[in-house]
Amino acid sequence: MVDQVSRDTQAKDAGFGAYAAPRQRCEPNLLLATSMFLIFLVPNIILPLVFGIVLYGATFGNNGLSGYAGAIWGAAAAYALTLWAVYLNFRSDEGVILHSVGWRWPAHRLQAWLPMLAVFFGLIILGGSLYEQHLGQSLQQEITDLIRTIINSDWYPTAGVTLLLVCVLGPLVEELVFRGYLQSALNRHLPSWMAISLSSLVFAAIHFDLPALPVLLLAGVCLGTLYQLTRSLLPPVILHMAVNTYGVVNVSPSF
Repeated sequence: MVDQVSRDTQAKDAGFGAYAAPRQRCEPNLLLATSMFLIFLVPNIILPLVFGIVLYGATFGNNGLSGYAGAIWGAAAAYALTLWAVYLNFRSDEGVILHSVGWRWPAHRLQAWLPMLAVFFGLIILGGSLYEQHLGQSLQQEITDLIRTIINSDWYPTAGVTLLLVCVLGPLVEELVFRGYLQSALNRHLPSWMAISLSSLVFAAIHFDLPALPVLLLAGVCLGTLYQLTRSLLPPVILHMAVNTYGVVNVSPSF
């Protein structure tokens, strides 16, 4: 009997079996944020390339859109993979504390944050328009032309995936990664303005579009500031969706 009690005590101290201490959720840290960033980045580099090559080869290059369509399907798969990783982290007993990455309702009433959202939307659109006028050319012209071509083509499944990726899945996943995980983790070590600036810089850089970098930075700062003010991902996700949808409507005369 004494031996059994001794073994039970040792097991409890060691954290085994029924005596194991309950696992606790954590706030986002730099290691977790970096992991989520890499889960987002690496598939977004590899999968569009692989899907593009496969689809181009499957059609023997007879359709000029096949490679681009494959890239879009690959990007959608990469974003879906990232969303799955976030879901698993949310479900894990040792996962992140949900409200610490903005997975909650805004701290302010709708009447308070909706005007802020409208102001930031105007800043991004106006800033982009003025910068394009300064450059004398449209930003991300190749991507714009590609989206227009696919949406107006008879590749209806790909057109649907393009709209889903640009207007819904992309904004949701990017806000989770860059505001929810990265900015929240940086906030634990840096002043708010610096956390917003660094997360915005990373957000702009991963688009790999040097001419559009200033506008992407502006968008990142607006999204990050809105997240910082509301403590919720809902307003920046809506803002991101609105900006992207505005861009799609502008490039597609049929809408």
